[in-house]
Amino acid sequence: MIVIGVDIEPNESPSKGEPHYAVVAINEKGELIEKSEFAPRSRVIRLAWEMKAR
Repeated sequence: MIVIGVDIEPNESPSKGEPHYAVVAINEKGELIEKSEFAPRSRVIRLAWEMKAR
């Protein structure tokens, strides 16, 4: 199992345009397998899609 955590970056309001996100993915052992900071929504979606394929 892979868990993906997503949080909106500070000072990134959706009302100001497309916000950016901090994203992490960890495996069942608690090991970090992916980390992205200031990622656009498209990167978050791509990461989730790639992790689903595993």
